[in-house]
Amino acid sequence: MTFPRLYEGFGLPPLEAMACGCPVAASNIGAIAEVCGDGALLFDPGDIDAIVDAIDRVVGNETRRSVYLGEDRQHAHQAVPRSPPREPALTAQSWPFTGVA
Repeated sequence: MTFPRLYEGFGLPPLEAMACGCPVAASNIGAIAEVCGDGALLFDPGDIDAIVDAIDRVVGNETRRSVYLGEDRQHAHQAVPRSPPREPALTAQSWPFTGVA
């Protein structure tokens, strides 16, 4: 996946791509660079040659691609906080109208 954003955003699409095992080349600006970290190949979004080079490096080289794939998944899973499963807010025991005829 290539994510050549000129303006800062959180970077959720590259993070999702990394979690799915897709190699990512993304802009080196702001939060995108922080979110992607070492899991993506970062480039200057204003430099067309840098974008082309990043795509070629991530997709064109099988060895590099497999390295990025491993780092992508690991980084993506570390970047997303996991919360413990919650109990349902409403259960049959807590419903006030059970057994009403």
